[in-house]
Amino acid sequence: MNRLLRVRRVLWGAAFVGLTSAASAAAPSAQRGNLATTVYGGAGDTKVPSNEVEDIYDERHFGLGVLASFPASQAGTEAPESRGFIWQLGLTAERRSLRVVLCGYDCQSHPPTSGFVSEGDLGVRAGAGADWSVFGFRAGLLFAGGIHARVAESLPFPDVALRLGTRELLFVTLGLGAYDASTSLRPGLYAGLSVAPTKGFVGSIHYGLHFNNGSTGRTVIDLGTRLDFALDYALSPKLSAGLGIALLPTGQAQSVTEGRATIGVGF
Repeated sequence: MNRLLRVRRVLWGAAFVGLTSAASAAAPSAQRGNLATTVYGGAGDTKVPSNEVEDIYDERHFGLGVLASFPASQAGTEAPESRGFIWQLGLTAERRSLRVVLCGYDCQSHPPTSGFVSEGDLGVRAGAGADWSVFGFRAGLLFAGGIHARVAESLPFPDVALRLGTRELLFVTLGLGAYDASTSLRPGLYAGLSVAPTKGFVGSIHYGLHFNNGSTGRTVIDLGTRLDFALDYALSPKLSAGLGIALLPTGQAQSVTEGRATIGVGF
């Protein structure tokens, strides 16, 4: 329990640093606005660890996320090669349904049920970033929380990312926080590799340690891995589309599979 409290204090401190320090891999290459809308859903078995007996749930979730990017200055928007600072604001809403498969320790504090119990989860991201030819950064804060949730808890978290490499060929992303709508509710520490084999087409892979249940844990640290694959294509200078799939293992035999689709519109 003392270790868990120390982890939470560290996260609060990191959130403060992430919000107040200057540190976006996701910053657009041109100084214009963008609105990305993502629909995602997942299903599988998830484990909630405990220092007593773990809980296992059958999980279903469906979510909608919106991320808006606004240029800090309108200067130079006519030049596609220009770089500049941006503001970002994101909102994610998710309906999560859980059915008890194995009631160990934590689920005993909730009324017993035989079917699925649904809850609402919300996440908000806010920050700023900038982008240059071989370097980009983003810094901000996210806050996620469940409404009458069985597992998820109020979770403030830093939201920072660093990009190294050229967007036109290959680049690496290192981050703490979220990189899409789903991870706004399941933040963590991650690394990504993106390749652009042809103009307008980008393939990406992300791997990291995330709080996949939306909780840091009550008696032990609830941290799992996440493996994510995504393909994005620019349909026009102001319209893009993307598809992705993610694997969220939470135990030796428990895993949730998640899929998503994204539409981005420039303005």
